[in-house]
Amino acid sequence: MSAELERGIQGPRPFSIARGPYLRLLQRAHLTRSKDGPPRTWLLVLIAWGPLMLGALLRVALGHGPPPILLDLSVHTRLLIGIPLLMLAERMLDRRCRSAVHQLYDGGFADRALLDPIFDRAERLRDDRRIELALFALALLGGQALLWGLVAPTGAFAGIAKESEITFDRLWYVTVAWPLFQFLLLRWAWHWLLWTYIVLRLSRLPLVTIATHPDQAAGLGFLRGPINGFAGFVLVISTMLASAWGTQTLERGISVRAFVPSFFTFVVVAMVIAVAPLLSFIQVLYRARYRELARYDALALDYVRKFDRKWVESRPRDEQLLGTPDVRSLDDFGGALERLDKTRLVPFGPRNLLSIWVAAAIPMLPLVATTMPLDELVEHVGHAVLGGLP
Repeated sequence: MSAELERGIQGPRPFSIARGPYLRLLQRAHLTRSKDGPPRTWLLVLIAWGPLMLGALLRVALGHGPPPILLDLSVHTRLLIGIPLLMLAERMLDRRCRSAVHQLYDGGFADRALLDPIFDRAERLRDDRRIELALFALALLGGQALLWGLVAPTGAFAGIAKESEITFDRLWYVTVAWPLFQFLLLRWAWHWLLWTYIVLRLSRLPLVTIATHPDQAAGLGFLRGPINGFAGFVLVISTMLASAWGTQTLERGISVRAFVPSFFTFVVVAMVIAVAPLLSFIQVLYRARYRELARYDALALDYVRKFDRKWVESRPRDEQLLGTPDVRSLDDFGGALERLDKTRLVPFGPRNLLSIWVAAAIPMLPLVATTMPLDELVEHVGHAVLGGLP
């Protein structure tokens, strides 16, 4: 049985990058929407934020005054917005990766015997309990560093850094809420490392590419899909940065302009991390492009010579050139060569980078709006969108 027929019978391999011990634990605890569904986001938020707020409000009711953590914008943003966004970003990445794997198998880009070991290894790493336990331990250590003042006071920890006494709301935050958010963050980053591993392994395979594919990536354009999933992660990090910088702006009077270099550094780093795995396909696409260019150049040369001999050198007087299949074929050759010329050396385009930029910029808009008059903000946005047109 041929490899193509075998792939047709078995079908694309089911793959999920979001599974693992943590998700199975939530399923056993009935904290997921269904047996194999995603976590119930509102329950995770309630577990992290509910007791924290109850403890803080109880303290206020007893006449002790509002705890600093209750007034810390970054704390509420992290738990009420950050956790749901992380859950959404995880589902986005999972769908994009699943779709890419489906197209990889369904398109017959490589023999199944070469692809299966890569995803077998990725699934073993995804399901390794030791890795997720290590991530959870790092999250717990971060909470303890926050509790004992080992972390320098910044906008992200403004409310915590001012408290000298250990209260229930503070303990809950550093032992449950903060570690939960950090674990979800680290777990998402681990999944992106897994996808990076998969992409790097794929780039070393003898893939069946065709440079005339309309995606301008020799048929491998589907590999850029997970970049949009990464944009969801960038949105989470940018939201945390905006809340931290907002805390510093409100409490210390720091100008928003002071954070501009850090923001642009963050955007550049995010773009590099998002597209770096796909840079491994430069050699693959280079070979595909120039292999096809050489073939089409030879074929086109042979065709135009025959066309010239038939219609230029010895065309019969009674035969009409207009509307003949020969002209249409000549035009098709030109379109194919033009498509080859547009084939990129990387399987992503400017729109993918733009998605990272937009995801990083959106959370910053409220921060900028609080420090910039509305008419000035509209003017700046207009110039950015219209390119300074009058």
